[in-house]
Amino acid sequence: MSCHLGLLPAKNEFKWLILERGPRGEVAHVSSKKVEIPQLGRRDLELAWTYANVIETFGPLGIASACVIQGALAKSNNESVLARAQVEGVVLAALASLKVDVTSLKKAGLVTEFNLKRNSPLELIPDLPALRTGNGLQKYFDEPLAAALVAANVP
Repeated sequence: MSCHLGLLPAKNEFKWLILERGPRGEVAHVSSKKVEIPQLGRRDLELAWTYANVIETFGPLGIASACVIQGALAKSNNESVLARAQVEGVVLAALASLKVDVTSLKKAGLVTEFNLKRNSPLELIPDLPALRTGNGLQKYFDEPLAAALVAANVP
């Protein structure tokens, strides 16, 4: 059995989901969480908190692989894009320090990993709707779930 992580960073939060892949290729939901980054008054402290949280949360689990969803570059709201990119960079650094095999994918192209057309709805990904509803997951976990399926080499 091996654990695989899907993670979606955002400006002031990140969502993650862990799947376990069994010896016959079956996948099961292990855990998931929406993590709010605390407002500490200084961005460096918030990013340090994020790094420590990733290390403390995933270090003991022995994550075999991860897929981190990259944010899109925007022509406006550059401050928000920068803040999201900072969280993404810190997450990638923390996972690298844990020696996790990490893949980064653009959000818009995530479905192409499942041989679907770019920008197709995530609900068309095989196994995704059943895993979401079977585990009582909120719809906002669809992207981390799809990323975890990629990390687990399910496509």
